[in-house]
Amino acid sequence: LRSDLVSGLSKYGAEHPVTAVMRRNCTVTSSRDMLEGVFRKLSQEECRTVPVVDGGRFLGLVTMDNVAEFFMIQNAMQK
Repeated sequence: LRSDLVSGLSKYGAEHPVTAVMRRNCTVTSSRDMLEGVFRKLSQEECRTVPVVDGGRFLGLVTMDNVAEFFMIQNAMQK
């Protein structure tokens, strides 16, 4: 979260490894997981970003904003 970064900068300064402030307890999702399930995971956790992996390989990130925007566009196109 942005507040974690600001807190870390305030506590440690700019010349400190990101490992001091990064979150380690976020859920990871598979590239085969459905967006609805990922949205549910994001809604229930403190983390607002989910790493996407396939076979242990990092593919990218999905954020709450990404998923919400997708559903908003999908809903608008169905009307």
